[in-house]
Amino acid sequence: LIELVTRLKLRPEKQRHVAWLKAQLTLIGEASFELLLQARNLLAFFGETLVVMFGIVRSPRRLRTTAVVNLMEEVWLRALPIVGTLVFLIGVVLAYQGIEQLARFGAQAFTVDMVGLSVLREIGVLLTAIIVAGRSGSAFTAQIGTMRVNLEVDAMSTMGLHPIEVLVIPRIIALIFTMPLLTFFANVMG
Repeated sequence: LIELVTRLKLRPEKQRHVAWLKAQLTLIGEASFELLLQARNLLAFFGETLVVMFGIVRSPRRLRTTAVVNLMEEVWLRALPIVGTLVFLIGVVLAYQGIEQLARFGAQAFTVDMVGLSVLREIGVLLTAIIVAGRSGSAFTAQIGTMRVNLEVDAMSTMGLHPIEVLVIPRIIALIFTMPLLTFFANVMG
């Protein structure tokens, strides 16, 4: 192959020079179009989820309570140790830093108030949301993604089951019920 190329004396094609401004505008246009496409798809998914949710409200028998209870266990009970540990340790760090900083003003006695207020107002909720999004959100995504790759979602549609009703709604309901409980637990631990 190398001998053939040397015999034919092939030269690489000259690259066309594209103006810098034109290239940047093309990149911005493509990125903007992709962003709009993603926003449209997200809005369509949200709308379809709301339509299915209202259908379940009209006829509650369609709700898969066993799936909701199983998902609540996964989201709530299995997340208690990690949420409690992280928020407790963040509370300890806040208390230590608060004592160090408030000692300059002779206000160490307000450390408990500072930690309590900051955990109750901001940190407990925020850390719980981050942990649940990272832990349960990624697990949900992996489960549904694997089902999509294995064509299980298409099989559900073929059998007459609505994939959003079977896969999405139970997860949303489980999160709606368990997030306040996890947040309360995080606030207590903090």
